[in-house]
Amino acid sequence: MSMLMVIVIGGMIALILGILVIKPFDRGGGRTIAPC
Repeated sequence: MSMLMVIVIGGMIALILGILVIKPFDRGGGRTIAPC
């Protein structure tokens, strides 16, 4: 595995996790994870 592949795969995973975390907040949220 080259360093570039590791960076690309890590970036994709981080992007997917970020989308999954941010989506509930954008909708106004049935789930209130953070005390807003």
